[in-house]
Amino acid sequence: MGSSNEVDLVDVVLSEALFRRNAKFERDKSQKIEIPIRFETEILEDMKVNVGVEAGTENDDSTPFFARMRYLASFAGTDPLDDEIIADHAFACVLPFMREVLAEATRRMGYPAFVLPLKINTVCPKCGKKAHISRSHKK
Repeated sequence: MGSSNEVDLVDVVLSEALFRRNAKFERDKSQKIEIPIRFETEILEDMKVNVGVEAGTENDDSTPFFARMRYLASFAGTDPLDDEIIADHAFACVLPFMREVLAEATRRMGYPAFVLPLKINTVCPKCGKKAHISRSHKK
């Protein structure tokens, strides 16, 4: 740590993981499989952020799998930072962990490894903007 508004990642912990193969999924080889991806961040107290991802569909068999992961990222800094800065920083720090675990889990399910994209092109249902991650506050 050094100058003001500097933040350091202290810890990243996998707090939830669910991987479910959709056994009834049938692939039409003429169609490309689209895997929906949803990201979220939840800003907690004391510079902690929950970062989550869901990939696939949970309640139907339109995709080969469903996965949900949540990570808790803890930070330390010299000055309190804006919640948006903390959430963006947490997401960037946790994304490599999520990519690795999801790719390995889908490979072990018997599918080609599914690797989360580095460029996030999600659309927020609330504002309609691309590259937006839903956020909630628990303070």
